[in-house]
Amino acid sequence: MYAKWINDDQRFAFAVNDNGGVKITSKEWSLLLAGQSDGKMISKGAGDFPLLIDVVLDVPDSAVRERMWRDGELASVMWLRERHRDQVEIKADTTLSTDQFKELMVYMQALRDWPQSAEFPGIEHRPAALAWLSEQQKTAHAAH
Repeated sequence: MYAKWINDDQRFAFAVNDNGGVKITSKEWSLLLAGQSDGKMISKGAGDFPLLIDVVLDVPDSAVRERMWRDGELASVMWLRERHRDQVEIKADTTLSTDQFKELMVYMQALRDWPQSAEFPGIEHRPAALAWLSEQQKTAHAAH
């Protein structure tokens, strides 16, 4: 697993294949995602390594919370995109159908576009998660 800091977005991009970032273990990646789910923020540490920090907000800021939610959602599905791309690259049977992969890409783009939406940061207007996505995540966790 690799973690690359994206200055423009002030966030990390995680990838299974080398994306030009630092190498981290899958356990470290899992801990980062778990910490983010618990309300911590993934920040850039020494040597460009990702680290978890406490988020301190003086005033409840729904826009910040929604961006954190969005970042967590993107991070939680990147593995699925990477797995599909890897399976296509090695000409293996893919776990996702072509339609599912397209739906995943559209969902990820909707998450990226969410902060620019006129309805942002209204929780009720979040991009809707894909119905089949939770089953994929359960299957992946069961395999580990």
